[in-house]
Amino acid sequence: LTPLQNIVEAAMDLLNNTISALLHGVRSCVFENIGYLLDCSGDNATRKAATTAGIDFSSTYHLVTSFTKSFGFRHWWTNFVPIVAGYVVQNTVVRRTYENINKTVQKWMPSLYKGDRSMLTFFRIFLIGGFSSSIAGLLATPFYQAAVVMISNFDGSFPSSLWSYFSHVVSEVGYAGLFRAWNVTIALAFLRTFFELIFSPHPLEEYAPRNWRFYLWKFFRFHLPDLFLVPLVALQTRVFLGDMTTSSVEFTHFLLTETCPIHFFNSLLYQSSLNLLAYLLFVITTTQTTA
Repeated sequence: LTPLQNIVEAAMDLLNNTISALLHGVRSCVFENIGYLLDCSGDNATRKAATTAGIDFSSTYHLVTSFTKSFGFRHWWTNFVPIVAGYVVQNTVVRRTYENINKTVQKWMPSLYKGDRSMLTFFRIFLIGGFSSSIAGLLATPFYQAAVVMISNFDGSFPSSLWSYFSHVVSEVGYAGLFRAWNVTIALAFLRTFFELIFSPHPLEEYAPRNWRFYLWKFFRFHLPDLFLVPLVALQTRVFLGDMTTSSVEFTHFLLTETCPIHFFNSLLYQSSLNLLAYLLFVITTTQTTA
């Protein structure tokens, strides 16, 4: 491709991702914020500020109603901009990075692409995909960090807009403060890549018989990854909210060794409920299609 064609392709890719991100934000902003708040509830300082503001974490229903009563329904979209921006950055960067790394590896190590070696192919895709997702996740980290802080800013101690939050963090601890939880972000990227490979649909899956084994496999595909991803996302969220003067590695170690691990699963029931709903919709649509 010529440089002009590359620029046009990149611009179209950015436009498509922006449109998808806007639709994603409108559709999922409230659901993501409920998950963020449940993960934040494990942080003592955040929970204390939330209780003072009248937030009830006893159940998801009470959380939603008390938050809406205290801050208003519009506040559920207070971090719409950083969520959309993070989505755009992550999805735009990950595909481009994967393609470029894949081409480079294929050029310098062509032996990795020869022959039918499924295990070697798995590790090649896992490493390239995990590395690409890590880069994309790190670039999107400032936006997701801002999204978490803005929705959990119960006492008003942080600026309420994206750019003012960035300015505040940079003035306090420098640009490194925008990339807190970088270590957890990398771990999440590789773990998500692993599950995507493990549960990626087989080319012949659509022709598989719709028996109990098929639906049992789909059930595990919807639910099993969250048993590992939910605590890591909660850990990332709490590092976002942690002391900015403490390094991400030190604060992660503190959370893993000095706090109750049960609180890393505060949003598991909520996420499982969403997954169950998605699974039931899948079962209904597939049974109607095959009927």
